[in-house]
Amino acid sequence: MALTLSMIEQLVDWCAESEALAEVRPKARSGFFGYSEPEPINYMDGAEDIDSRERRFLGWFIFSFELPDGLHPGELAASALLKEPELSSALDSIRNARYITAVVASVIPGRGFYLLMEDEEFEVESRTLSRILQKEDTLSLYILPAGHGRWLPGPGWLVWPIRLGPGMRSHLKKLQPSPTEVERFLQGRVKGEEELQKVERPQDATLEAATARMSQTAKAEGQTKLIMGPEEWGDIVLTYMMANDFNGFVKEITERAGGFKSVGEANKWLALATNIWNTTPQPDRGDKSAYQLVHQRWDSDVRYENHPAGGRLPKAARGKDHYKYMDYKMAQLIARFRGEAFDKLEQSLRRDIESKPLPVNTTLKAALNKLPAVWIDGICLCLAVPAERKKWDKVSRIASYLSDQASLARTIASLQPRQREALGYVLNCGGWVRHGQLSRRFGDETGDGWWWNENPPQSIIGQLRLHGLLFVGQMPIGNRHYKVAVIPGELRQLLLKALGKVASQKAKLPSRVADARFYDALSDQLSEIKLRYGTFATEDEEGRRYYERFMSYWSKTEYAKDEAAESFGVEEYLWNFRLPGSDKFLLDCFLEQRGKEFREGIKSGLLNWRGAELKCCRVVALKELLLLEDVDSGERMRCFSLSLGGVKDFRGSVGKMVISYISPWDDITSCLLGYSAILPPGKRSVKAYRELRHGLRDTTARTRRYFARPRKQPRSGLSEIPEAFLKAFDEEQS
Repeated sequence: MALTLSMIEQLVDWCAESEALAEVRPKARSGFFGYSEPEPINYMDGAEDIDSRERRFLGWFIFSFELPDGLHPGELAASALLKEPELSSALDSIRNARYITAVVASVIPGRGFYLLMEDEEFEVESRTLSRILQKEDTLSLYILPAGHGRWLPGPGWLVWPIRLGPGMRSHLKKLQPSPTEVERFLQGRVKGEEELQKVERPQDATLEAATARMSQTAKAEGQTKLIMGPEEWGDIVLTYMMANDFNGFVKEITERAGGFKSVGEANKWLALATNIWNTTPQPDRGDKSAYQLVHQRWDSDVRYENHPAGGRLPKAARGKDHYKYMDYKMAQLIARFRGEAFDKLEQSLRRDIESKPLPVNTTLKAALNKLPAVWIDGICLCLAVPAERKKWDKVSRIASYLSDQASLARTIASLQPRQREALGYVLNCGGWVRHGQLSRRFGDETGDGWWWNENPPQSIIGQLRLHGLLFVGQMPIGNRHYKVAVIPGELRQLLLKALGKVASQKAKLPSRVADARFYDALSDQLSEIKLRYGTFATEDEEGRRYYERFMSYWSKTEYAKDEAAESFGVEEYLWNFRLPGSDKFLLDCFLEQRGKEFREGIKSGLLNWRGAELKCCRVVALKELLLLEDVDSGERMRCFSLSLGGVKDFRGSVGKMVISYISPWDDITSCLLGYSAILPPGKRSVKAYRELRHGLRDTTARTRRYFARPRKQPRSGLSEIPEAFLKAFDEEQS
């Protein structure tokens, strides 16, 4: 006779109360709950319930704990309670009991459910759980074989609040926590790296409390750039949060702190910053913070045996996004369960994907279909392709985008030179090459992880893979299988054309593009002309009136507190102020008076300075010229700079944003007209630029209106009002 649920409960009762186990139960309980471990216990809400704790302990005690003679308590219980033929069947089931974490594939109401763990499927009978579980739940429990492919649940089951995404499901066997590891997590005692254990990890309830904690610590240690109020911190966090760029947030904290001298110092400040991140209200989540959302999810989602709420969750808590943003976090959690380094886990997952066969003439769709969902999401983000709906929809969009010559050309133009060189190398090898041969020439993929949607790869090969242009797998060569890098067949000719177009555009540039001395000399000459023009525009009798009025208005804006803003105010006045009642720029007046002193080629370029625009650009590359990409138009410009150090001032700024006045100089180059601000990439910088541009334009318009209005005439018979009073009156009215 096969084991039944009622028999399992008899075994549970015997193991919980039998005098035969009276001496070992306390020792086993101490080991399971970690009574001798120094870390404090802080159970999640409800998980500290005595009954549910006891059920989790008994499940482990019955099926996993070993007695001195090597038997499990469950075997003793079966021998004491059952007789043949039931005994043999029960002993066999107990010895083959398994503790698994798996995904609910389907639920059969009133009967049971099916669990999936990669290629294994388990049919589990339980009326109770069939009323609680839903499809795609993640469940940890003991299961016992009951014959005919069926399984029975043991005591102490747990439903996780996090649904696993496709990437995690495909590697679930490597991520199996033990019952004691699960208990440590519920206790809040998950162990991480030794260095991390020394760091206090605050969890304040509000943004105000978190920023106050940061300010107090920063003030004590002289970190003035980290002392900010809730509003300012909130703006910073939301900028990076909306862009899903926690790494950018960490980088900004590092820069504000002036770098870190040790791992411990870095962990301390990043723990405080993470506390602020997690307490910042999110407008798109009902103004709830990450802490509130997580606690709400844990409090309502985590379910275990004898849970007081018991039943199903509302559908609102079970949308498709339930696991979308938690897959990465769940993997980190399980890695910590197992005491593994997270990067080693990522490398292991990646090796599994790269071990799949890959034909040398694979099609793009076939290659994309072999990639995990998180890589497909990363490619969508990289190419700005919509990432909605299912994986095959995304694959179709990516394939359509890369098969379009114009889209592919834009993608190739956005690559760095070494990345294009690597792509050309693979094409010259016939469209495929051994991975080792490629990595020796262009660097390996060390440091590139698994979750491309969270942390995109940074290596040359990794970037080509992230753009959907290169794929890695196994191919038989002779009697062995080799790891190869392959460009899909239908992309090869398109890529050759795109690479040729980029090369031809470079070839059109005159030889002076490669001559740094030419642009250094030109910048010096133009800087001298700008200085003379600036003196004319601000110190000439008429120009001084305009300049003082303009700066008077500018000083009353919110930007007056920032020294850098004054420089932008001067630049705006120089390039965009027109004479009252006229379309003539100040620069026109200067060239009318001094233009004969300049040769014609220089003068035609100076005319382009009129109406120069304040632009915000991403620094794409830096060599003899700056390659900038306008965030508003997407236009790319090769620029030289009139700043004191020329383009050398922008060393180390690739990837960052630069705000500056830029004008065309000739058909192939543009000119940064002097003062520039370099900011971290992200929406916050773009927002700051647009607000600054609006403020500058408004000041220019107000100044022109002031000088365009008719002057008031004094009444006859009255003495003239002193100029000082008129000036004060005008300022008050304006």
